Amino acid sequence: MEYVEIRIPKSLYERLRQDAEQLGQDPITLATNLLREKLSEIEEELLNSDISEEEKEEIKERLRKLGYL
Repeated sequence: MEYVEIRIPKSLYERLRQDAEQLGQDPITLATNLLREKLSEIEEELLNSDISEEEKEEIKERLRKLGYL
């Protein structure tokens, strides 16, 4: 599996680190799980929306280029 670096504001990372600590998790693992969950929600919305198949593919391609899919 290949990995990429994602830059986020330090304040967001600190919130993530604090929440992860309270949950007894690693901040990176928590962030990854949150991204996966949110992306699943987005994909579900895309499947149930009224946008065209072409628009759906464009959105998916943009998410792939950003490293989310």
